[in-house]
Amino acid sequence: MSNRLEALRVFCAAADAANFRDAAVRLAVSPQVVTRAVRELEEELGEPLFHRSTRGVQLTDFGRQLAQRARTAVGGVDALFHRTDRRALSQHAGTVRVTAPNVYGRRLIPEALAPMLAAHPGLVLDLRLSEEHADVVDEQIDIGVRAGPNPSPITL
Repeated sequence: MSNRLEALRVFCAAADAANFRDAAVRLAVSPQVVTRAVRELEEELGEPLFHRSTRGVQLTDFGRQLAQRARTAVGGVDALFHRTDRRALSQHAGTVRVTAPNVYGRRLIPEALAPMLAAHPGLVLDLRLSEEHADVVDEQIDIGVRAGPNPSPITL
């Protein structure tokens, strides 16, 4: 991946995900694209960005510092190319994390949220597609969409 900006975008997604596979799903690319982008950044910077294990990946101290700086840099570049209504941006801004199964998430969720995202350009959708139930607290999920029987129904 010769485009440094795109490599930083991929790295930021990987830094925010539990593993490279989850980052790939969020970016709608193959896990190999994420692995390759991270490896190329590590080679170019001469530092490991992640500790890898059979359980997943974890940012190194250097990776954590780079992720903070990369988010700012990527966000700054993105802001150069997006015209926004500053009043709307100040009213509703931030990342909305949504988890949903693949069957809904690929098309239905983005279509349903598109009018809200268009009306509020300060909002960013972080769509996490998975068939597994997310830990909504640890992953800071704002909206969860699931279908099927509730494994632990709430009774009143």
